[in-house]
Amino acid sequence: MKRREFIQGASILSLGALTGCSSTSKTLASDVQSNIIDNAIVLPSSNVHSAQPSIVAWGKKRIGVIKNSDDSFSANILTCTHRGCTLSKAEKNYVCPCHGARFTHQGKLIKGPAEHDLASLDVTVRDQFITIHLPATSDQ
Repeated sequence: MKRREFIQGASILSLGALTGCSSTSKTLASDVQSNIIDNAIVLPSSNVHSAQPSIVAWGKKRIGVIKNSDDSFSANILTCTHRGCTLSKAEKNYVCPCHGARFTHQGKLIKGPAEHDLASLDVTVRDQFITIHLPATSDQ
């Protein structure tokens, strides 16, 4: 095998590996089981805590849900308001892996380059279940 053929083959394999990594990084993990019922996500309230947010999958998006100090709940779509990257959960906030924006677990902007808070969703609690009300129309 000639050196040029080897380099071309290795380049194609590397590109394939990177493409594979890219697609798996878009796989949206959720750490809480939930159900979508009548345009709402329903999950047991016992699965959501105040120390760290729980992540719920919604189509191609993720939603962060956390119990607040006043026993209410906050739910935010984990899409950065700067360029639309999916946020990561950090110890004290959500972080954009693309450009470093940071948001509180309640969705408030801490640090740019984003200029707006995260999109929040209405949450109701009944019995032992949390209902996250989804927008009427979405581009999940």
